[in-house]
Amino acid sequence: MLKRFILLTLFSTIFAQFEVNVNPTGESHLVVLLDSVSGIEVGDQIGIFDASGVTESCIPDLGCNTSADVQYGEVLVAAGTWDGQSNEQGTAMELSSIMSIDLSDFNGPILNGAVDGNAVIIKVYDVSENIILDTELTIDNGGEFGDFFTVISEINVISVDPIYGCTDTSACNYNPEANTNDDSCLYDDCNGECGGDAVIDECGECNGNGPEENFDCDGNCIIDVDCNGECGGDAVIDECGECNGDGSSCEVYIELALTTTLDEPIEDEEELQQFEEDFESYMEVELGLPDGTVEVTNIIFSETREVGVTIEFSVTLTDEELSETDFNPETAEEDIESTVSEVEDEIEDGLPEFILGCTDDSAENYDSNANVDDGSCEYEAQAPAEFSFNASTLQAFYFMIDANIDGEPLEIGQDYIAAFNGDLCVGSIAWEGPYTTVPAMGTDGEGYSDGYLSTGDVPIFKIYDASEDSIIEACPQTESSLAFSNLEFIYVDMLNGNQSCTVSYEIDMHYGANLVSFHALPDDVSVGNVMESLGDVVTGVIGEGVAASPNPVLGWVGSLSEISRTSGYWIKLNTAMPIEITGATPSDPNLSYDLHYGANLISFPIPGSVSVGDGIPDDVEGYFTGVIGEGVAASPNPVLGWVGSLSEFEGTKGYWAKVDGAFEFSFNLSNASNNRQSSYESLNDSYGFTQSTQQAFYFIENLDANIQKGDWILAYNDDVLVGARQWNGIFTDIPAMGYDSYATAGYCQDNDIPKIVWVDSDGNENLLVGDIPSWSNNELFYVSLELESNSLIPTDYSLSQNYPNPFNPSTTISFSLPSDNHTILNIYDISGKLINTLLDKNMKTGYHNISWDGKDFYGQEVSTGAYVYTLSTNDVSLSGKMILLK
Repeated sequence: MLKRFILLTLFSTIFAQFEVNVNPTGESHLVVLLDSVSGIEVGDQIGIFDASGVTESCIPDLGCNTSADVQYGEVLVAAGTWDGQSNEQGTAMELSSIMSIDLSDFNGPILNGAVDGNAVIIKVYDVSENIILDTELTIDNGGEFGDFFTVISEINVISVDPIYGCTDTSACNYNPEANTNDDSCLYDDCNGECGGDAVIDECGECNGNGPEENFDCDGNCIIDVDCNGECGGDAVIDECGECNGDGSSCEVYIELALTTTLDEPIEDEEELQQFEEDFESYMEVELGLPDGTVEVTNIIFSETREVGVTIEFSVTLTDEELSETDFNPETAEEDIESTVSEVEDEIEDGLPEFILGCTDDSAENYDSNANVDDGSCEYEAQAPAEFSFNASTLQAFYFMIDANIDGEPLEIGQDYIAAFNGDLCVGSIAWEGPYTTVPAMGTDGEGYSDGYLSTGDVPIFKIYDASEDSIIEACPQTESSLAFSNLEFIYVDMLNGNQSCTVSYEIDMHYGANLVSFHALPDDVSVGNVMESLGDVVTGVIGEGVAASPNPVLGWVGSLSEISRTSGYWIKLNTAMPIEITGATPSDPNLSYDLHYGANLISFPIPGSVSVGDGIPDDVEGYFTGVIGEGVAASPNPVLGWVGSLSEFEGTKGYWAKVDGAFEFSFNLSNASNNRQSSYESLNDSYGFTQSTQQAFYFIENLDANIQKGDWILAYNDDVLVGARQWNGIFTDIPAMGYDSYATAGYCQDNDIPKIVWVDSDGNENLLVGDIPSWSNNELFYVSLELESNSLIPTDYSLSQNYPNPFNPSTTISFSLPSDNHTILNIYDISGKLINTLLDKNMKTGYHNISWDGKDFYGQEVSTGAYVYTLSTNDVSLSGKMILLK
């Protein structure tokens, strides 16, 4: 066993009771302490240091210059408490050290943490002595940050005399000579006084008193303002519309009385209340007054031979209410009093029977006998003039499963729904209840349909609220595309009136790199907001020439700050998870793309799909030299049209558009479908490889071999599988992934030449040869291949390093067999315990790949740590090491 001894010196910056102050970056280095470590007491703390690490993140967006301002020094990058316990693998402690990330090549930041190539340093905090001690280490594996991992089998602690004082460098009484913290540290308050108690109030003022009661820090009232403009005041508007008035300022206010007779007095309180309400409505009808303007104030019963009743009441009219009557404003009071006298004469011998019904003669159900209006009047539904349209020979139908205005259901037969193209109504109908079908007319070339919908256009919907006699905007809630297409039936789950027109949707994403775009975005398009639903699953976002990385403290850092509607993005995840987009406004289907010469990373603007040949307009198609998606590609052929594995542009997908000129274009969506037509969701299920942000494609234009449809074509970089595609005929494109991170270790880099292999229906691997161009990112190559005269038979047994390594959650192990043989592939932990058997059967000659998902025999996920994989045949036994890092 190889051992290295390192003598550590005491540095000037000491961390008592080790507290890691650097921010996690998403990258880490595993330090493993074996159970053979001695000389450390239970409860002591272990600190992992880099003597020349990045002490503080340098972020260009915050004004830091990565070429001049980066600070290096001693950095505590991991810490833990020694408990003396060990697991079944013989590991006593595992510490993940925070690693620095350098994104300066992308105009991004250099983040704090340990630097690749620097030595791993350990210090021990002795709890019983309250002192930090240096150590000598026995290192079995690694020893430098950036190695796969570091394994330590022994730690010898070097004793030093304690020097007490404040060891916190941020304190105003920091003692650089102290190595033991005595809890004496003081800190500047907001006035700069060392040990002072002044604090910043909630308005940001040092030692301030905060905002005035009922106001915010900017002097804005945060409670209700009354009609006099007083914050928290109690003044209200009276029935005459006057602030803090007593109700006496109305245009007309008359106290009146009339006397008539009843058959008997009314003694029951409920009956008396009903009598008052009926009388009020009766007088309003007789006088031609608006509802609510007559109020009974008193009723006096008197009995002689008949029951006399004197009813005192008032009439109150505002200017607006008076304008609704037939009374002259100049003589209204006199005229009302005169009319009341006439009514009193008519009812001298007794009140008429109160007959409830509709008293409005303009209503459809007007009752000429009714003298008390019961609110039952019904009117013929009338669409507003703005909802008129001409019928066309081209039309689509939108089925409104339900609709509402501010959460309240629409009135059947009263409210209307209309479809618009811009400001032009193209169809309307009265609300008939659930599944009301709204027609939408298309432009058919006749003058009466000018400006109507064309294929791919998305109509705007409006609702006519009959009760308010107003037209309001409405938002359709649906997962389907709303794009117009002749004779299309489109279902809308809910039409929301008076709501902002937004949609919510998900994009399914797998582990690794996902090439996506967004057909609808929220108002806040910052990277942090759009990626919020992914939490710590997302490790980075890469656009065209820009990138962003999440930092737990600083948020998203890098040159990419906002998500664009016209751009595609690589989103990298450490586990499979959908991204959720809520409250998003759909993009204009006619979104314009400004392309430059070369490769452009673009979006697709609708949730549906369209074929590549239809989607690219004819007038610019000649500029396109290829289109590349995630693991798929298409290339124009002068005879066959577009060839390759990419047949459709799809919503939520991103694309590299390769062009040989600069121009603007919009997708042609006249033949678009409302649904996605994905044909490549599971292309690499049979032969596993990791999708990379770097990729090239090899189109096979000629193949001299008896290959059958459904056979597999594989691409290798040395012995590492970097791409696979099932044979679909001439111009089948073979993806070849490139190296972009540890997850794609061993993948293609510039000038590598991939090896192309044909796997026939019997599972035999055959080498295909020809003039194969060297790999380059985002390139499309055409190759002619033939079968190698010697079949692809390995000359020796081999077991390759697993990839990716370290890995999470899965990795691939490649091996070769020069002859048919019974083969066993086992996984062990570092203590030698068998964890899982991945393979135990007869295997044929050739190259093979086996995936491990990080689980044991029982399907349980194993813990972070080092593992050994072994290949055993009748002739040979080979092994390798790998790291699972969660």
